[in-house]
Amino acid sequence: MAKRKPPPEWKKSDRLKAMGRTLVRKGTKHTPEARAKMSVAHRGKKPFAGRRHSPETKAKISAAHKGRRKPRARPLSPEHRAKISAALTGRSLSAEHLAAMAEALTGKTVSAETRAKKSASQRRRRAFEAAAAETGRDAV
Repeated sequence: MAKRKPPPEWKKSDRLKAMGRTLVRKGTKHTPEARAKMSVAHRGKKPFAGRRHSPETKAKISAAHKGRRKPRARPLSPEHRAKISAALTGRSLSAEHLAAMAEALTGKTVSAETRAKKSASQRRRRAFEAAAAETGRDAV
């Protein structure tokens, strides 16, 4: 028994379903010409322009973002910093990387306060390494 043709006032998707077909493309790709036409058709359109999120939607978005760490917004926990430190310890940089870093820093001036901090840090480090050498331990 042949399938009957659905009435034309039905939606296209309903007509196709009645005939045993669907609108799903199932892996077929648009041709470059079709893609170019769609690109031209969508140019300059802003889908959400002039609209606003409802308070309920804003609450959902807010809840979804709760607990996420914003980059550079708050400091990392000591445990997280320790993990990063352990992962990077012992890593050697390539010659290209070192050259790029040197080039980036060339010509930059450092304040007297920063120079004093760096100097103090170096003195502490050298003292620690000297003490470690005397006791025969590794200066981590």
